[in-house]
Amino acid sequence: MRKKRAKFSRPNGTLCIATRVAENKVKKNLEHRSESMNMTDRILQVVVPTETEIEIRNGVRKEVEKRVFPGYILVNMLLDEDSWYVVRNMPGVTGFVAWATSRRC
Repeated sequence: MRKKRAKFSRPNGTLCIATRVAENKVKKNLEHRSESMNMTDRILQVVVPTETEIEIRNGVRKEVEKRVFPGYILVNMLLDEDSWYVVRNMPGVTGFVAWATSRRC
């Protein structure tokens, strides 16, 4: 007798995803796909971690957005089989790096 595979579900947390293309493009596509597949109640927030730095070039100060983790995006979501499928089968997503119930990956 074979055991049924249990559905996995975890509390609300952040998933760190590795990407192979531009992070902002994957973020936009994931947000659009979650809306079109009615997953906005499970995929809560998609973030490309950036920080603002001040660069001085030719004597001019300029604020520049720099990626904190190049090649990665953070997704705040309720993890179940359906939400896993939506994120895993996105073009540009190469894999899952970490799951954290806190804000750190």
